[in-house]
Amino acid sequence: MQLFKFFIVVSLLASACSSSKNYTYTAPNPNKDIVYNNLNEALKKPKKTEFLNLRNQELTEVNPDIQKLTELKFLNLMKNKLPNLPNDVCQLKELRELNIRDNKITFLNPEIKNLKELLTLDMAKNKITVLPTEFGNLSKLQNLFSSNNAIESLDASFSQLNNLRYLEFQNNQISRLSAHLSQLQNLVYFNFSNNKITQIDSQVFKNKSQLKTINLELNQFKQLPSSIGECSSLSTLILSFNQLTSLPESVCQLQDLEMLLLSGNQITALPKNIGMLKNLRTLILKENPLSEAEQARIKKLLPQCTIIF
Repeated sequence: MQLFKFFIVVSLLASACSSSKNYTYTAPNPNKDIVYNNLNEALKKPKKTEFLNLRNQELTEVNPDIQKLTELKFLNLMKNKLPNLPNDVCQLKELRELNIRDNKITFLNPEIKNLKELLTLDMAKNKITVLPTEFGNLSKLQNLFSSNNAIESLDASFSQLNNLRYLEFQNNQISRLSAHLSQLQNLVYFNFSNNKITQIDSQVFKNKSQLKTINLELNQFKQLPSSIGECSSLSTLILSFNQLTSLPESVCQLQDLEMLLLSGNQITALPKNIGMLKNLRTLILKENPLSEAEQARIKKLLPQCTIIF
Protein backbone atom coordinates (compact mmCIF):
# COMPACT_ATOMS: atom_id res chain seq x y z
CA MET A 1 0.00 0.00 0.00
CA GLN A 2 2.82 2.40 0.87
CA LEU A 3 4.46 1.70 -2.50
CA PHE A 4 1.18 2.33 -4.30
CA LYS A 5 0.79 5.67 -2.52
CA PHE A 6 4.36 6.59 -3.43
CA PHE A 7 3.76 6.13 -7.14
CA ILE A 8 0.47 7.99 -7.00
CA VAL A 9 2.33 10.93 -5.47
CA VAL A 10 4.94 10.72 -8.23
CA SER A 11 2.21 10.75 -10.85
CA LEU A 12 0.41 13.68 -9.26
CA LEU A 13 3.60 15.70 -9.06
CA ALA A 14 4.44 14.95 -12.66
CA SER A 15 0.97 15.89 -13.79
CA ALA A 16 0.89 19.07 -11.70
CA CYS A 17 4.29 20.26 -12.91
CA SER A 18 3.30 19.71 -16.52
CA SER A 19 -0.08 21.39 -16.14
CA SER A 20 1.34 24.50 -14.49
CA LYS A 21 3.32 25.21 -17.62
CA ASN A 22 0.30 24.95 -19.87
CA TYR A 23 -2.51 26.81 -18.15
CA THR A 24 -2.66 30.52 -17.42
CA TYR A 25 -5.51 31.92 -15.34
CA THR A 26 -7.59 34.75 -16.76
CA ALA A 27 -8.31 36.00 -13.24
CA PRO A 28 -8.17 39.71 -12.37
CA ASN A 29 -4.99 41.59 -11.57
CA PRO A 30 -5.35 42.76 -7.93
CA ASN A 31 -3.05 45.71 -8.62
CA LYS A 32 -5.27 47.31 -11.22
CA ASP A 33 -8.65 45.58 -11.44
CA ILE A 34 -11.60 46.27 -9.13
CA VAL A 35 -12.91 42.99 -7.76
CA TYR A 36 -16.31 43.08 -6.05
CA ASN A 37 -17.06 40.59 -3.26
CA ASN A 38 -20.63 41.73 -2.81
CA LEU A 39 -23.28 41.63 -5.51
CA ASN A 40 -25.17 44.64 -4.20
CA GLU A 41 -22.01 46.74 -4.39
CA ALA A 42 -21.33 45.53 -7.91
CA LEU A 43 -24.87 46.44 -8.99
CA LYS A 44 -24.18 50.09 -8.14
CA LYS A 45 -21.98 50.20 -11.24
CA PRO A 46 -23.49 47.48 -13.44
CA LYS A 47 -21.92 48.68 -16.69
CA LYS A 48 -18.43 48.94 -15.19
CA THR A 49 -18.25 45.76 -13.14
CA GLU A 50 -16.01 43.15 -14.77
CA PHE A 51 -14.88 41.03 -11.81
CA LEU A 52 -17.13 39.49 -9.15
CA ASN A 53 -15.96 37.08 -6.46
CA LEU A 54 -18.79 35.42 -4.49
CA ARG A 55 -16.70 32.52 -3.25
CA ASN A 56 -17.65 30.70 -0.06
CA GLN A 57 -20.75 32.74 0.82
CA GLU A 58 -23.16 29.86 1.59
CA LEU A 59 -25.23 30.71 -1.49
CA THR A 60 -28.05 28.36 -2.46
CA GLU A 61 -29.21 30.67 -5.23
CA VAL A 62 -27.98 33.76 -7.07
CA ASN A 63 -29.85 37.06 -7.12
CA PRO A 64 -31.47 37.33 -10.59
CA ASP A 65 -30.21 40.92 -10.80
CA ILE A 66 -26.78 39.53 -11.58
CA GLN A 67 -27.78 39.53 -15.24
CA LYS A 68 -27.63 43.34 -15.11
CA LEU A 69 -23.83 43.06 -14.98
CA THR A 70 -23.64 43.00 -18.75
CA GLU A 71 -19.87 43.60 -18.88
CA LEU A 72 -18.92 40.94 -16.33
CA LYS A 73 -15.83 39.00 -17.43
CA PHE A 74 -14.97 36.96 -14.33
CA LEU A 75 -17.37 35.25 -11.90
CA ASN A 76 -16.28 33.08 -8.99
CA LEU A 77 -19.07 31.07 -7.30
CA MET A 78 -16.75 28.45 -5.85
CA LYS A 79 -17.52 26.74 -2.52
CA ASN A 80 -21.18 27.60 -2.23
CA LYS A 81 -24.25 25.35 -2.05
CA LEU A 82 -25.75 25.93 -5.45
CA PRO A 83 -27.88 23.00 -6.69
CA ASN A 84 -27.67 24.16 -10.30
CA LEU A 85 -26.20 26.76 -12.63
CA PRO A 86 -28.77 29.60 -12.54
CA ASN A 87 -30.37 30.84 -15.77
CA ASP A 88 -29.41 34.39 -14.89
CA VAL A 89 -25.73 33.48 -14.80
CA CYS A 90 -26.13 31.95 -18.24
CA GLN A 91 -27.19 35.38 -19.57
CA LEU A 92 -23.79 36.94 -18.78
CA LYS A 93 -22.68 36.84 -22.38
CA GLU A 94 -19.36 38.63 -21.85
CA LEU A 95 -18.06 36.12 -19.30
CA ARG A 96 -14.53 34.86 -19.95
CA GLU A 97 -14.04 32.82 -16.76
CA LEU A 98 -16.65 31.03 -14.66
CA ASN A 99 -15.83 29.10 -11.51
CA ILE A 100 -18.59 26.92 -10.03
CA ARG A 101 -16.25 24.43 -8.37
CA ASP A 102 -17.27 22.72 -5.14
CA ASN A 103 -21.03 23.26 -5.14
CA LYS A 104 -23.88 20.72 -5.20
CA ILE A 105 -24.66 20.85 -8.91
CA THR A 106 -26.04 17.63 -10.38
CA PHE A 107 -27.21 18.89 -13.76
CA LEU A 108 -25.53 21.46 -15.97
CA ASN A 109 -28.02 24.00 -17.29
CA PRO A 110 -28.35 23.77 -21.12
CA GLU A 111 -28.55 27.58 -21.17
CA ILE A 112 -24.82 27.55 -20.64
CA LYS A 113 -24.78 27.63 -24.45
CA ASN A 114 -25.21 31.42 -24.21
CA LEU A 115 -21.73 31.88 -22.71
CA LYS A 116 -20.06 31.93 -26.10
CA GLU A 117 -17.13 34.11 -25.00
CA LEU A 118 -16.16 31.74 -22.18
CA LEU A 119 -12.48 30.79 -22.11
CA THR A 120 -12.24 29.00 -18.77
CA LEU A 121 -14.83 26.89 -16.96
CA ASP A 122 -14.14 25.24 -13.61
CA MET A 123 -16.96 22.92 -12.59
CA ALA A 124 -14.94 20.41 -10.59
CA LYS A 125 -16.09 18.85 -7.32
CA ASN A 126 -19.82 18.75 -8.03
CA LYS A 127 -22.15 15.83 -8.72
CA ILE A 128 -22.65 16.29 -12.45
CA THR A 129 -23.47 13.07 -14.31
CA VAL A 130 -23.97 14.29 -17.87
CA LEU A 131 -23.06 17.26 -20.04
CA PRO A 132 -25.86 18.71 -22.17
CA THR A 133 -25.53 18.63 -25.95
CA GLU A 134 -25.55 22.43 -25.86
CA PHE A 135 -22.15 22.30 -24.17
CA GLY A 136 -20.64 22.12 -27.64
CA ASN A 137 -21.69 25.74 -28.23
CA LEU A 138 -18.82 26.93 -26.02
CA SER A 139 -16.58 27.05 -29.06
CA LYS A 140 -14.05 29.49 -27.57
CA LEU A 141 -13.46 27.43 -24.44
CA GLN A 142 -9.76 26.81 -23.80
CA ASN A 143 -9.60 25.46 -20.25
CA LEU A 144 -12.06 22.96 -18.81
CA PHE A 145 -11.81 21.60 -15.26
CA SER A 146 -14.31 18.84 -14.55
CA SER A 147 -12.61 16.54 -12.07
CA ASN A 148 -14.45 14.87 -9.19
CA ASN A 149 -17.88 14.60 -10.75
CA ALA A 150 -19.78 11.51 -11.88
CA ILE A 151 -19.75 12.04 -15.66
CA GLU A 152 -20.10 8.76 -17.55
CA SER A 153 -19.52 9.80 -21.17
CA LEU A 154 -18.78 12.64 -23.58
CA ASP A 155 -21.07 12.82 -26.61
CA ALA A 156 -20.18 13.93 -30.13
CA SER A 157 -20.97 17.60 -29.42
CA PHE A 158 -17.79 17.68 -27.34
CA SER A 159 -15.81 17.59 -30.59
CA GLN A 160 -16.95 21.16 -31.31
CA LEU A 161 -14.72 22.45 -28.51
CA ASN A 162 -11.76 22.62 -30.86
CA ASN A 163 -10.07 25.50 -29.04
CA LEU A 164 -9.60 23.44 -25.88
CA ARG A 165 -6.04 23.39 -24.59
CA TYR A 166 -6.41 22.16 -21.04
CA LEU A 167 -8.78 19.24 -20.39
CA GLU A 168 -9.10 17.83 -16.88
CA PHE A 169 -11.56 14.99 -16.24
CA GLN A 170 -9.95 12.88 -13.53
CA ASN A 171 -12.11 11.11 -10.95
CA ASN A 172 -15.24 10.61 -13.02
CA GLN A 173 -17.04 7.50 -14.32
CA ILE A 174 -16.01 7.57 -17.98
CA SER A 175 -15.63 4.12 -19.55
CA ARG A 176 -14.63 4.99 -23.11
CA LEU A 177 -12.54 7.62 -24.88
CA SER A 178 -14.36 8.03 -28.20
CA ALA A 179 -13.02 8.97 -31.61
CA HIS A 180 -14.61 12.44 -31.60
CA LEU A 181 -11.88 13.52 -29.16
CA SER A 182 -9.55 13.46 -32.16
CA GLN A 183 -11.09 16.79 -33.21
CA LEU A 184 -9.53 18.55 -30.23
CA GLN A 185 -6.35 19.43 -32.09
CA ASN A 186 -5.12 22.24 -29.80
CA LEU A 187 -4.85 20.25 -26.59
CA VAL A 188 -1.68 20.58 -24.53
CA TYR A 189 -2.90 18.82 -21.37
CA PHE A 190 -5.15 15.73 -21.21
CA ASN A 191 -6.06 14.17 -17.85
CA PHE A 192 -8.58 11.33 -17.58
CA SER A 193 -6.97 9.54 -14.66
CA ASN A 194 -9.02 7.51 -12.18
CA ASN A 195 -12.02 6.82 -14.37
CA LYS A 196 -13.32 3.44 -15.59
CA ILE A 197 -11.85 3.51 -19.06
CA THR A 198 -11.74 0.11 -20.72
CA GLN A 199 -11.63 1.30 -24.33
CA ILE A 200 -9.64 4.00 -26.14
CA ASP A 201 -10.71 4.39 -29.75
CA SER A 202 -7.92 4.21 -32.30
CA GLN A 203 -8.35 7.82 -33.48
CA VAL A 204 -8.28 9.54 -30.06
CA PHE A 205 -4.67 10.74 -30.23
CA LYS A 206 -4.66 11.76 -33.89
CA ASN A 207 -3.93 15.41 -34.70
CA LYS A 208 -2.39 16.07 -31.27
CA SER A 209 0.92 17.64 -32.25
CA GLN A 210 0.71 20.23 -29.42
CA LEU A 211 -0.13 17.80 -26.63
CA LYS A 212 2.51 17.75 -23.88
CA THR A 213 0.94 15.76 -21.04
CA ILE A 214 -1.30 12.68 -21.00
CA ASN A 215 -2.43 11.21 -17.70
CA LEU A 216 -4.49 8.01 -17.93
CA GLU A 217 -3.44 6.25 -14.75
CA LEU A 218 -5.88 4.25 -12.60
CA ASN A 219 -8.14 3.00 -15.38
CA GLN A 220 -8.80 -0.45 -16.81
CA PHE A 221 -7.73 -0.42 -20.46
CA LYS A 222 -5.56 -3.16 -21.96
CA GLN A 223 -4.33 -1.44 -25.11
CA LEU A 224 -2.96 1.97 -26.02
CA PRO A 225 -3.76 2.95 -29.64
CA SER A 226 -0.89 3.39 -32.08
CA SER A 227 -2.10 6.95 -32.75
CA ILE A 228 -0.19 7.88 -29.57
CA GLY A 229 2.82 8.21 -31.86
CA GLU A 230 1.27 11.31 -33.43
CA CYS A 231 1.64 13.27 -30.17
CA SER A 232 4.97 14.62 -31.38
CA SER A 233 5.39 17.20 -28.57
CA LEU A 234 4.53 14.84 -25.72
CA SER A 235 6.87 15.16 -22.73
CA THR A 236 4.91 13.30 -20.00
CA LEU A 237 2.97 10.05 -20.41
CA ILE A 238 1.34 8.54 -17.29
CA LEU A 239 -0.21 5.09 -17.75
CA SER A 240 0.28 3.56 -14.30
CA PHE A 241 -2.16 1.04 -12.81
CA ASN A 242 -4.01 -0.16 -15.88
CA GLN A 243 -4.05 -3.59 -17.54
CA LEU A 244 -1.48 -3.02 -20.28
CA THR A 245 0.55 -6.02 -21.43
CA SER A 246 2.56 -4.06 -24.00
CA LEU A 247 3.01 -0.64 -25.63
CA PRO A 248 2.60 0.08 -29.34
CA GLU A 249 5.84 0.47 -31.28
CA SER A 250 4.70 3.99 -32.21
CA VAL A 251 5.60 5.12 -28.67
CA CYS A 252 9.18 5.16 -29.91
CA GLN A 253 8.31 8.10 -32.17
CA LEU A 254 7.83 10.38 -29.14
CA GLN A 255 11.18 12.10 -29.42
CA ASP A 256 10.33 14.80 -26.82
CA LEU A 257 9.21 12.32 -24.17
CA GLU A 258 10.95 12.91 -20.83
CA MET A 259 8.81 10.97 -18.36
CA LEU A 260 7.06 7.61 -18.81
CA LEU A 261 5.21 6.09 -15.84
CA LEU A 262 4.06 2.48 -16.27
CA SER A 263 3.83 1.04 -12.75
CA GLY A 264 1.18 -1.54 -11.91
CA ASN A 265 0.53 -3.03 -15.34
CA GLN A 266 1.19 -6.48 -16.86
CA ILE A 267 3.95 -5.44 -19.24
CA THR A 268 6.46 -8.17 -20.06
CA ALA A 269 8.55 -6.22 -22.59
CA LEU A 270 8.95 -2.71 -23.98
CA PRO A 271 8.98 -1.98 -27.72
CA LYS A 272 12.02 -3.16 -29.67
CA ASN A 273 13.11 0.39 -30.53
CA ILE A 274 12.58 1.96 -27.09
CA GLY A 275 16.18 3.23 -27.30
CA MET A 276 14.97 5.86 -29.78
CA LEU A 277 13.63 7.87 -26.84
CA LYS A 278 16.86 9.84 -26.41
CA ASN A 279 15.25 12.52 -24.22
CA LEU A 280 13.63 10.11 -21.78
CA ARG A 281 14.88 10.91 -18.27
CA THR A 282 12.46 9.02 -15.99
CA LEU A 283 11.00 5.57 -16.58
CA ILE A 284 9.07 3.80 -13.81
CA LEU A 285 8.19 0.15 -14.39
CA LYS A 286 7.50 -1.02 -10.85
CA GLU A 287 5.04 -3.92 -10.46
CA ASN A 288 5.35 -5.30 -13.97
CA PRO A 289 6.40 -8.93 -14.78
CA LEU A 290 9.63 -8.01 -16.59
CA SER A 291 12.34 -10.68 -16.80
CA GLU A 292 15.87 -9.90 -15.71
CA ALA A 293 16.96 -10.17 -19.34
CA GLU A 294 14.38 -7.59 -20.40
CA GLN A 295 15.38 -5.26 -17.60
CA ALA A 296 19.00 -5.50 -18.71
CA ARG A 297 18.02 -4.77 -22.33
CA ILE A 298 16.06 -1.66 -21.30
CA LYS A 299 18.95 -0.35 -19.19
CA LYS A 300 21.36 -0.81 -22.08
CA LEU A 301 19.11 0.98 -24.58
CA LEU A 302 18.36 3.91 -22.23
CA PRO A 303 21.66 4.75 -20.51
CA GLN A 304 20.67 8.41 -19.99
CA CYS A 305 17.46 7.48 -18.14
CA THR A 306 16.68 6.89 -14.46
CA ILE A 307 14.80 3.58 -14.42
CA ILE A 308 12.94 2.06 -11.49
CA PHE A 309 11.89 -1.59 -11.78
